[in-house]
Amino acid sequence: MKRILIGLIVAAVLAAGGWFGFNLYVQHRATSEVEAAFEQMRQQGGKASHGKITFELATRTLTIEDIAVTPGNLPQAQIKIAGIKGTGVRLVDDIRFSADSIDITGVEVALDQAPPAKLKVSYKIPQLTMRDYAGPVHAAAAPADNSLIEMYRYALSQYTGVTASSLTAPTLTMSFDSGNAAAGSGEFTYTGLAIQNLKHGKIDAMKADRAVISVEVKQPGKPDKLTGELSNIIVNDFDATAILATLDPQAAGDDSYRRIYRQVSVGPYALKSAQGMRVDIDSFTIEDIAVQPSKFRPAEIFAGLPEDKSVPLAPAQARELLEKLAGVYEGVRIGKAEMGKTSIGTPQGTAKINAVRYREGDFAVEGVDTPSPQGQFKMERFALKSFSMANLMRWATGLTNPGQAPSPDQLLGLFRVLEGAEIKGVVSPYKNTRQLVTIDTISLNWGQLVGSIPSKANLVVKMVTPTDPSSPAQRPLIMAGVDKLAIDLDLGAAWT
Repeated sequence: MKRILIGLIVAAVLAAGGWFGFNLYVQHRATSEVEAAFEQMRQQGGKASHGKITFELATRTLTIEDIAVTPGNLPQAQIKIAGIKGTGVRLVDDIRFSADSIDITGVEVALDQAPPAKLKVSYKIPQLTMRDYAGPVHAAAAPADNSLIEMYRYALSQYTGVTASSLTAPTLTMSFDSGNAAAGSGEFTYTGLAIQNLKHGKIDAMKADRAVISVEVKQPGKPDKLTGELSNIIVNDFDATAILATLDPQAAGDDSYRRIYRQVSVGPYALKSAQGMRVDIDSFTIEDIAVQPSKFRPAEIFAGLPEDKSVPLAPAQARELLEKLAGVYEGVRIGKAEMGKTSIGTPQGTAKINAVRYREGDFAVEGVDTPSPQGQFKMERFALKSFSMANLMRWATGLTNPGQAPSPDQLLGLFRVLEGAEIKGVVSPYKNTRQLVTIDTISLNWGQLVGSIPSKANLVVKMVTPTDPSSPAQRPLIMAGVDKLAIDLDLGAAWT
């Protein structure tokens, strides 16, 4: 019996020694893997350090403390993390690992741009939690080119290699200082951030319960402070791979449209100025935002911007830049956008708009009620038909010839910008009198362009205006007792 007891004690001691030995081995391997990742950053010319590393085998919990990183290709950036704790950590294969959850605390990212931009931006995330995470063990080598476009492309490419069932952060604060009095400095604080189902650059849903805005503008003689709040920020179906395609030189020939967002909605939204302005918007929704990689090329726009912003662009440079911007607008497609009830308060009074809508090129403003120096102005609807921002910019490009008046053909190019306009239900004060101008409808449409000239047009006007005592041509009418003029016109024309 005594021998059996001694044997059990020896076995227990050996088992405990084996357990602790294996635990030490696993912790050593985990420490080696973490150190290898940090060494990779150092080899790229950066600075990377960390504090204590521990690994608990029973729960497979890896903890890293006091992380500090300065990327070698972006020396103006500093990243600090108080701690990372991964639970249920395991290697999927030689290049990827997974974790049941990862808790990150005390994240601080600071970007201190070099002159002439002088822009300083910082992000603070006190707590970030990721569930069911899977991603690469080592980050890919950062690009040698530290341009903004290349860094953005690098960050997105890393992001597309990650999956997680959820990401949550109670708060995120972004602060900026432009170093420019006109742009000023400020802070944006988001609360209740959550991301659902992140997989290879695609996200099912993102939301933030609230965002608080505070911006100071320190213009000489006209300082101002803007404060505001957004609620219920929701993004559905985000696809980062569509953005990556626009940054990829190899996708320059891709004429297909790739959807970035299915839907983005915000509201209510309030913004006020220390100088007495206030804007309140019930809601804002935009759907089906897509880009065409062959035309939406942000890198080309940035490359065309002058390095010295204080030197004005030459006419040829301005035309070239406008042409590139037109191409960018042409490469963006928005299915639908709508802004709900809006009020704009000023010291002179409050203007109200029931809705602003955009769909497939048609733009409309509805339910305008605003004060004017002569009295209250009301409008039921103002609309532009088949409006094209790209064509507008190309038309403006043709007019940028200093000292040279636009030719008739250039002026007629405005017909390519849209296909018609409409005004309905206007009630407006007439000059300084107590009488009103009322417009039932003014509608002008055109189409079937031959060159820059429409070959088909239609004009409808239904309105009533008071006679004007200051107009010599209308005095006989006034003397005859005519105090109003009514116009009822429906004119159509077509020619070859």
